[in-house]
Amino acid sequence: MVDDRYHLVGMLSEKDCIQALLRAVSERLPSSQVRDVMSPEPVTVSPDADLLTVSHLFVTRPMRRLPVVSEEGLLLGQISRRDLLQAAVEVWDRAPSREAAVLYLSATGQRAPV
Repeated sequence: MVDDRYHLVGMLSEKDCIQALLRAVSERLPSSQVRDVMSPEPVTVSPDADLLTVSHLFVTRPMRRLPVVSEEGLLLGQISRRDLLQAAVEVWDRAPSREAAVLYLSATGQRAPV
C-alpha cells in the first residue's frame, strides 16, 4: 500500500488476509478495508541489497516477498523468494568456478563473478 506520493505505508500479505477473514467469521464482523488489516511499516530492502542480506530476511521472518524501496521511501518493486533463488542460480551458472560462486554467495557487498 502506498500513499499518494508512492511512499510505502504498509503491506497486505496472504497471512493478513487470512487473519482478517478468520476474525470476521468468528466475530461476525463486517468487511474490512486494506488499511485496517495490512501490516504497517513492513520490513524493506534497498535496490542495492545483496543476496545474503535478502536470504537472511527470508529465513528469519515469515514473509514471501520484500518491498524494495528507495532512500526516500518510494516503492520501487518487490523481491520474492523465487526471485532470490533465480538470482542465486544465475550467479552459480555464470561463475567461472564453483569456488567463485560459493565465495560470492557467502559474502556481502561483492560483485557477481562474471
